[in-house]
Amino acid sequence: MAEEPFKKGDVVALKSGSELLTVEAVQQFRDGRGWLVEVLWFTEDGFKRMSATSEVFEPAEEAKD
Repeated sequence: MAEEPFKKGDVVALKSGSELLTVEAVQQFRDGRGWLVEVLWFTEDGFKRMSATSEVFEPAEEAKD
């Protein structure tokens, strides 16, 4: 099994944006070819949740550059 790209509690950002998101869960696809990452973030309306493949996220440190 490949190493997880992120761990629960990591702070990430979408590669196409700069909003910081907190990783809630990471799960490998059954075929072993990728990772599903679930993230949470806070808005004026409360917490939001989103799931996407790991390729759309980057560590928060890289998002600041």
